[in-house]
Amino acid sequence: MLSANHNQAKCIVTDEFGESFNKGAAINVALKQLREQGEEWIMITDADIFWPPKLKDYLLYQDLDSERLYGFYRRVLLKEDLGIFNKDNEWHELLDDIDPLYLGGDYKKFATMSDCAQIIPNDSRARLKIMNPYFKIEPPEVFSAMGWNSNVESTLDNPLPLGYGQLFNCQVCSDKWYPEQFETAAGCDSYFSSLWERDHRHFIPKLTTLHLGPRMVHWDGRKILE
Repeated sequence: MLSANHNQAKCIVTDEFGESFNKGAAINVALKQLREQGEEWIMITDADIFWPPKLKDYLLYQDLDSERLYGFYRRVLLKEDLGIFNKDNEWHELLDDIDPLYLGGDYKKFATMSDCAQIIPNDSRARLKIMNPYFKIEPPEVFSAMGWNSNVESTLDNPLPLGYGQLFNCQVCSDKWYPEQFETAAGCDSYFSSLWERDHRHFIPKLTTLHLGPRMVHWDGRKILE
């Protein structure tokens, strides 16, 4: 595994995804292990997210409440963030049915892994180790949950922390588990977020995460766009 080789990450192998893509069941395997090991503050995130440098140091100054769930702003990593201004992506058929609003912008301008490798072949993340791209914040997604809990909303004033970045104390919030009735990654993260009352959900201010590639395209498992 790339993360295990380069970031001292421990990989947990599980078959809990099942025949579909039960993300919640797989996450709960890791949650159970972390709780049994006595871990406290943990982050649920995605493999296609870039995090600001020194994030841990920044969080130490945020006076975090162990009973709250914290989320983060997000925007799609653009070619211009890497200094690329003369090359657009070709449209991909997997994106035909997705509203550009939910993709996260203009797909033609999105950065790709190839862009990262081309610009800095020896260290594809070096340009993202400076803070500038993480200060350009976009408004959070606004939506109403569908089906499972129609009265849960993500608003500009109180956005739902989503699965690309959910920070919480797993010992204090030991009764919170990911739902296992979803056979897709879609919706299970907002359901998990809704387990906290509205006034116990907060976004970390002043910084954003960077999402590599379009959103909403891997909810049923990995699909290759390039």
